[in-house]
Amino acid sequence: MKNLLTNKETNKTYIITFTGILSALAIVLMLFVHIPLFPPAAWLEYDLADIPILLTTFLINPIAGFIVLLVVSAIQAVTVSASSGIIEFIMHVVASGVMLFVSGIIFSLFEKGKKDKKRLFVGLALGLILGGLLMAAIMLPLNVIFTPMLTGMPKEAVIDMLVPFILPFNLIKAGVNCVVTYILYFVIKPFFNKLIYKR
Repeated sequence: MKNLLTNKETNKTYIITFTGILSALAIVLMLFVHIPLFPPAAWLEYDLADIPILLTTFLINPIAGFIVLLVVSAIQAVTVSASSGIIEFIMHVVASGVMLFVSGIIFSLFEKGKKDKKRLFVGLALGLILGGLLMAAIMLPLNVIFTPMLTGMPKEAVIDMLVPFILPFNLIKAGVNCVVTYILYFVIKPFFNKLIYKR
């Protein structure tokens, strides 16, 4: 019993440490990677921070992923987005939160029961696709509400940019992040299992 308890405590320590590493990686990516994709909508900048957040979601659980998201979004709000901190915080938490919870819950349903690699491949792909699409969809009303506050643009002008710029941007962002996450998950998972579960 003592060994079992010790192993549980060790596993918990490893999980916290692993979550901390992914949080730090997400923060670094958020601070230093900003790629504008559409010059007419210069405020739409692609970053890679959601990839470590999604990996935390799938490797540990959606709650851990959401904690990492909150930490990253809070730091973003007081650094690179200091001029619009609370608005950027809300938008990031809502949009990425929807994505990680939807994709994480769908994946967990496929992960339960029979351990089948094909089942995991399908579950992860389906979760990421649905989560990414919902994230892109929810960014439409969020931009209509908050972008005029951020940029001073009239709401009508923002609405006119939804289809040509805002929707494609979020689909590209979600698509790239999902593909990279999908690949990295199956690369990292064996090492994660050995570290955390000793198997």
